[in-house]
Formats: sequence, structure tokens, C-alpha cells
Amino acid sequence: MRPAGSTSRFSGALIGLAAVLVFTVAFFALRKQPEPRAQVVSASASARAMKSELASHAETEIPTARPVRKKGLLRSSAAPKEEEKPVQSPEQVSDPALKAVLAARDDASAKGTKTLIANLTSPDEILVAEATKALIARKATEAITPLAKIGLEKAAGSGLSVIDALGKLGGVAEGDQKSVAVDRLLQMLREEKRRRGRESPGNLLQIYEALGDTHDAKAAPALEAELVDANVPRAAKVVVVQALVDIGLASSKAALETEHGVQSAQKGADDFEDEIRQELVLTIEQALEVL
Repeated sequence: MRPAGSTSRFSGALIGLAAVLVFTVAFFALRKQPEPRAQVVSASASARAMKSELASHAETEIPTARPVRKKGLLRSSAAPKEEEKPVQSPEQVSDPALKAVLAARDDASAKGTKTLIANLTSPDEILVAEATKALIARKATEAITPLAKIGLEKAAGSGLSVIDALGKLGGVAEGDQKSVAVDRLLQMLREEKRRRGRESPGNLLQIYEALGDTHDAKAAPALEAELVDANVPRAAKVVVVQALVDIGLASSKAALETEHGVQSAQKGADDFEDEIRQELVLTIEQALEVL
């Protein structure tokens, strides 16, 4: 059991993680894919911030903002993240498909839920993002099975929304539905590490977060393996640590202590990389206090 109020130690994590996601995904995207990436709409606020920042730098350079240490988490000194736009009503849009999804979002009946689920496989990432957000808001766990059938390679720009929905709905589901969500996320983790597509780095970060959102002990071993994997970037490991804290198993301390020892004995390739290393060390220390 975690001590009361312990998760407040990580209350600023999403803000810091948005910066971490920018640095990690930008690194992989710019190294492997020199051409700019299209902006992707995601149901996750942190992922949306990441994509916005990445799009603005894709044709220039990796963001050079220095991290500011605060409670062991990364915070960016770059420009403030774009605020989410107000929720639109069906009357405010002209596109018939989007109008139908927004109308279904406002329809709490089973028919509305079915319409939202039907749009999960749409080639339009905006429709998928709106559908997943609405399904998460109404805790529609019946969407887990359809979500689990979606392949990330075909989903492309909608992948982040699909992953996010699996994690959050898996977190409120029980029994077989929860198992389906967790098992599919673990399968996605294996697939994306093997596939290495241009969107795979971003998908992996979202998968780490989603596994934490499930609060399922079955997800912990895979996350622990990612934490001690020398091939996983340090910035991504910050997301992994947060996910382990969200799951909350005391048994995760062994992997955390191992990685703490490894990172404490190392030094980054440059000042910026070493700053990320130091932040990872501090974040692990916080996690060890919480678990």
C-alpha cells in the first residue's frame, strides 16, 4: 500500500513528461526520418503537446530548451505549451463525419456509444481522437475489444489515441476486459520495439504511460525490463518510472534500485544528456520513496 498523499509527489509529472516526450521523439524522428512529420491529433494531453512541439521543430532542429530541475522531474524552459481549444459543438462544424462524432459524444445512449466505436477505425485521425476522448469520458469499457483489434501500423496518426484509450479504459475495467486491454498493450510494446516504424518511438512512450494507467500488476514486469534496458533512452525511462509508480508495486523497487545504481555511476555524453541522467536519478529516488 502506498502512503497517503504519496502520488502528489508526482502531480507535476505530466508537465515534465511532455518535455521529455518532445526531446525523445524529436531525437529519433530527426535521426531516422529527416523529413518533417505530419501533426497528429491525440486524446492524450501530454502526447498532443509533444506532437505540437515536434511539428514546430521538425524542419529546423531539436529543441534546445534546457531542463529546469524541480522535484526530480524535467520541465522545459521553452515557450508554454499550446492550450487545448474549447470543445466544439456539432453545430460549429461543417464536416458531416465530424458532426456525427460530436453528436454521438453528446448522446449518452447506447446508440451514441456504438457510433463512437464505429469511428475508431476511421482513416481520419481527428475523428478517432474525438471518439476515443468521448469513450474515455463515459468509461465505455465495451470499446476495449474493438480498440484491441486495431493495428498500430495501419492506425498511423491515430495510434496515440488508440493506445491512450486502451490504457485509460483498462484502468476502469475489471476482469476479462481489463486483461484484454493489458494484454494488447503488452503485445503492442513488443510489436513496436520490433517494428521500429517512424511513429514507433512516440507509440512506445504512449504505451509506457498507458500501461501505468491500467494499474495492473501484470504490466509491471515489462516496464521493469524497459527500465533496465540499456537501449531505452533515459528520457523515455522517466515515463517508465512514472508508470511503475502508477501501478504501485513494492516489488518494482528491485529494478528501480538497479537502474539507480547504473545511472548514478554514469555520466551523460554532454551537459544536456547528463542533466537528463540526473533528473532520471532523482525521479527514481522519488519513486523508491513512494513505493
